[in-house]
Amino acid sequence: MYNKLHSIETRHKMSISHSKMPLGLYNKENNIIKTYINQIELATEFNVFKTTISRYIKSGKIFKNKYFIRKLNNNNNN
Repeated sequence: MYNKLHSIETRHKMSISHSKMPLGLYNKENNIIKTYINQIELATEFNVFKTTISRYIKSGKIFKNKYFIRKLNNNNNN
């Protein structure tokens, strides 16, 4: 792989395989809206840094005045 780049598809597959924290995006009524494979995927969708997502997970504060971000269990139930 010297001087070569991974394709977008390959990078996405590697991201999924290395994902350690699936996340759920919840509304104010605690209903799940969408799930994400990791913090990076969620951060990319909202155009924020990964550390911003991490801070909201740890603090439990409301994100963008609409959402809560929480870790999901292995079986995707909270």
